[in-house]
Amino acid sequence: MEATVPFSIEALEEMIISSVDKVFSTMLSTPIEFGYSKSGTVVTVEKDDQPESKGKLMVVSMVGFIGVANGVVYIYMDEDLARDVTCDFLGMEDYEFAEFDATEKMETINDALGELANMIVGNFKNMWCDEGYQCKLTIPSIVRGRNFSVETTSSVLRRGYYFNINNSILVADLIVKP
Repeated sequence: MEATVPFSIEALEEMIISSVDKVFSTMLSTPIEFGYSKSGTVVTVEKDDQPESKGKLMVVSMVGFIGVANGVVYIYMDEDLARDVTCDFLGMEDYEFAEFDATEKMETINDALGELANMIVGNFKNMWCDEGYQCKLTIPSIVRGRNFSVETTSSVLRRGYYFNINNSILVADLIVKP
């Protein structure tokens, strides 16, 4: 199965890591590091690993891509990190965000994280296009919840890429079907 994806696992890893890093370094003033967990242990890539919410409210933004291979990239973060990333992305202070009502907070986070996912997957897609593999992106979507998982069929390639941001974990979950 993996041989039919137009890129090696290592190339896909480099593309995802580079895309996340580029968006965070360009659009946010918060440093992000690949390969770390909150407990301080090093995690590089987990095959078929499912990010765990451990009862926390998770906000997951996702954008798909369609072309020579089809897939989706899910960006997982807990609610606290989602708020912090949103404020940083929009140049807002915590007190400004705190003034929003619950609906405005949720909509603002959804819009910001949808756009961040769109930029991350857009960078990823551009790397495919630069190599001659045209593809298009889907509309960003947001999922919120506790104790849920995304399951895939056995015919897909799946890798989770873990990042440390402000001592919290952000996971970029790549799923590709050739």
